[in-house]
Amino acid sequence: MKNLFKISLAFVCLFFVSMSVKAQKIVSRDVNITITGTSTLHDWEMISDNGVFTANAGNSSINDVKFVFPVRSLKSGKAAMDQNAYNALNADKYKEIVFKALTIDTLSGNTTVNGSITINGVTKAISVPVKVYDTDRGFTITGYIMMKMTDYKVEPPVYMFGTIKTGDEIRIQFNISTEYVN
Repeated sequence: MKNLFKISLAFVCLFFVSMSVKAQKIVSRDVNITITGTSTLHDWEMISDNGVFTANAGNSSINDVKFVFPVRSLKSGKAAMDQNAYNALNADKYKEIVFKALTIDTLSGNTTVNGSITINGVTKAISVPVKVYDTDRGFTITGYIMMKMTDYKVEPPVYMFGTIKTGDEIRIQFNISTEYVN
């Protein structure tokens, strides 16, 4: 009888330990992406508040990270500039920009996330420095990365028959707030 009690107690303990280790799904609650660059005329920016972030939060890391946002959700406030950007990004063919990573190795603090980003049908490995804030509802993840458009076969847009040229280097800044889902 004592052995049966010990075995039952061991199974109950294992059950609760496995439940506490189980990853909890997190999804985006609020997203802000800002892409900035230069041109021969002036600096420019495009903003999107439309994107989907999904991941699983474990005891010490965030795993199975995926962030997707539609190319056409990027807006500059100028329709002609937006259209030139969509054309350069081949938005009719490649409708989304996708970032994937296996893990964010902290639930709070600074870290570097190694993953891949797909832009214009081109996928490349990248390392992104981020800051992770643990909130009551989930996490907030912020950071930015510098990159060249031509690395993703995006020809920097030109305007007015080439008299205004966009610089190749851009900065992608993000602020993603997440929440737990059941």
